[in-house]
Amino acid sequence: MSHFQSDLEDKRVITEEEGQLLAVQHSIDFIEASALSGENVREAFLRMARRVKLKHEAKSAAATPKHNSVKIEQSSIPGVSQGLNSKFSNCC
Repeated sequence: MSHFQSDLEDKRVITEEEGQLLAVQHSIDFIEASALSGENVREAFLRMARRVKLKHEAKSAAATPKHNSVKIEQSSIPGVSQGLNSKFSNCC
């Protein structure tokens, strides 16, 4: 997330457009904020918090193994005799 103190206009090193372009190139948010006036401080924090939360949720979802159950029917096993399959009929 990129920030710039908008109340320090006279000390600006890059233009707003350059900042936005850099943000797009690096896939990050761009918002101008001022700690002095409080302008966009809350919005900047909320954006960052949302992004961290989404990233954490995505990581957690990827790390959680999926429990897909597979049920095997007798007719779905070619070449297995009825007698052998009946031995295991209680397990699946």
